[in-house]
Amino acid sequence: MKINISLLSLLLILNLTFFQTAHADDNRSNEPFGLYLSSGPYELFSLNAAYNLDRFLRVTGGLGYSHYVAVSSVGSGPSFTEIIVDSGINDAVLDASLKAMVPHWEFSPVIGLGLSNLTTLNPYGTYLPDILFTYAIIGFDYQAKDGFDMGLEICFPFYDIIDGTPFNDFGSIGRINIGEFF
Repeated sequence: MKINISLLSLLLILNLTFFQTAHADDNRSNEPFGLYLSSGPYELFSLNAAYNLDRFLRVTGGLGYSHYVAVSSVGSGPSFTEIIVDSGINDAVLDASLKAMVPHWEFSPVIGLGLSNLTTLNPYGTYLPDILFTYAIIGFDYQAKDGFDMGLEICFPFYDIIDGTPFNDFGSIGRINIGEFF
């Protein structure tokens, strides 16, 4: 049932985007450089820079931060307690992506490919290797005439480049972007 509702919602949004009128004055060409904050897929927050190479193509890069907190349960019934433990483990995430959009549309579907490097900053002195992986992106992007930009994306990691193995640890994760183009 959830899949049917999600699929129906996606089809409705895609259908609505096809009824937009084309703009002779293209927002992505007029305001090509952007700065924005995002959350996800593997960072708590990140600061990103973007450049619209053309009306339909955007390249992005950013640096993010993530912090791990563990939750464990103790006891049962009335004596049930949740304990929140700060793991002390942080990640630095370096991310780059290439995204394609529909030219002349302020609100456009997005498809793309991304590359992320996850570096663990471990306070315990144990070695944790970097994770370098690729992922696919689908979503939507809105860039207004005044430069305001907002995007919603779902990222699907599919390959760990260092190990050469499929990367299925996180599944698909959503991301939100909010920023300004100049």
